[in-house]
Amino acid sequence: MISALKSPKQLTRFLPHCAPALTSAKVNSSLIEPTSTESKSKIDPWFIKTYDGAQLLMPASIALVAAMASVDGWVSPQNRSVLCDETARNVSYKINDKTTQANFLNKHGVVTIARTRMGGYSIIGNRTNTGRFISHVGLEDLMARKLEETSQPLMGKQLTEEFMQQVIDRLTNWGQDLVAQGVIPVFKAFLHPGKNNLESYISGRWFLCVNYGRYSPNEHMVYEMSVDNGLITAWLEVVVNG
Repeated sequence: MISALKSPKQLTRFLPHCAPALTSAKVNSSLIEPTSTESKSKIDPWFIKTYDGAQLLMPASIALVAAMASVDGWVSPQNRSVLCDETARNVSYKINDKTTQANFLNKHGVVTIARTRMGGYSIIGNRTNTGRFISHVGLEDLMARKLEETSQPLMGKQLTEEFMQQVIDRLTNWGQDLVAQGVIPVFKAFLHPGKNNLESYISGRWFLCVNYGRYSPNEHMVYEMSVDNGLITAWLEVVVNG
């Protein structure tokens, strides 16, 4: 969902969110409905762009949507270029200075647009409204949609042992393909060991576990620099002794 803003001082919200789960071989709708908090991102400020010789003030949400559309759903929009003349107000940013405005906004869950050492303006920020990684939310959304899409043709099938194993095998193949593509590091699909009981089975319900790991975006790089005289000593020995 994208909500337009009336002034550059306001913040835009974007990004649907879904959490994957299966119930009765279909995605549990109660778990994939976007919430008012986790489903949105904020971005500030607006930016100025020249079209046909005229400068227009554009909402920042356009830049974030474009950045997110330019990468896979499980990838952060951080550092994506924003083609503009300038921002409506300057946002200071320095990668190793926590006191800059961009880092302050990011700390409070706000994505921003700022100049970087790469040149020009870029998207700065990895997190949604609630502080979750945008890439994690995007991954959950894509996986949940895929589970829902592929589950529909299975509805009405007989819950035989062979059928249930086929579904698990199909999920495993899908998950391992994501691993091979570098989308996720690990994946495992299996029947829930406790919930698949007689009561659930006779009501036509069965539970599948879809467990996976996620890659996190590079948000902080910490370098620890120190002078090591031991290295100098070893180097001198080589120089002196040959």
